[in-house]
Amino acid sequence: MPTDTLVKRLVAAGFGSRRACAALITAGRVRVNGEIAEAITRPVDDADVITVDGRRLRRPAPSPNVYLAVNKPRGMLSAVSDARGRDTVLSAVPHTLRRPGLVPAGRLDLNSEGLVLLTDDGALVHALTHPRNGVEKEYVVLLNAPLTTAQRERLVRGVASPDAVLRARSVEPLGGSRYRIVLTEGRKREIRAMAQLLDRRVPRLVRVRIGSLRLGDLKPGEWRPLTAAEVRGLRKAAGLSP
Repeated sequence: MPTDTLVKRLVAAGFGSRRACAALITAGRVRVNGEIAEAITRPVDDADVITVDGRRLRRPAPSPNVYLAVNKPRGMLSAVSDARGRDTVLSAVPHTLRRPGLVPAGRLDLNSEGLVLLTDDGALVHALTHPRNGVEKEYVVLLNAPLTTAQRERLVRGVASPDAVLRARSVEPLGGSRYRIVLTEGRKREIRAMAQLLDRRVPRLVRVRIGSLRLGDLKPGEWRPLTAAEVRGLRKAAGLSP
C-alpha cells in the first residue's frame, strides 16, 4: 500500500524544501522504478525505487519530528541555506538539531522579525502555509504614520494590488502608529504591500503568533523546542489530526 507522496519522500531524504523538491520532479530529474516521475503527489511506498539524478534514495530510519520556535532578527534569512553565506534561521539552532527536511513553515522577509517555526514535519508545513486552511498569523506593525479608521476598515475589506486583493483578518490600534494585524493568507510581503497601497511605509514588522503558537519572551536570535501541547495546538489549527 502507498505510504507517502513522492515530494514528501524527497523532503524527508534531505533534498530541500517542498518547493525545491517539487522543482526537481517537474524538471524530470526524479525517477520511480526507472520511469520519470511527473506528479509531485504520486503515491510511493517502501518497495519503490526512487532516484534523483541517478542517486537512489534510502528511506531514513523513523525518528521523532523536530519542532522549534526561532525569533528571527532583522537581517536574517528565512531559509535553510544561502549561497552568499548569510545567516539563516537554520544557523540559529545547534548542529545537533539540524537534519534533512528541517525547513521554516512560512517565511519572513529579510527586514522583518519574529516567530519562525522550524520543523521537518512536511504535512504540518504544508497545512500551515496553504491559504485554504486560513491559519492565522499575527504581527505587530509600526507604520510611518497612523491609519485613519476608514483605512483600517479598508484593510479588512480588502485593497486591490496589481496581482490580487489583499486583506487582513483584523487590524487593531496599539497606540501611535503601531497596530496588531492578523492575516490568514500570508502572501509574500503582504503587509508591506498593503501599507504601500495606503501610502504608508513599514519601519518595523514583528510576527508574534502562528496559529496557536506564540513568540512569547524569546529574544532575537534565540530558539526553543515546542512542547507537545503546542504541537497539538498547531496541528489542530492547521486541520490535521493531533
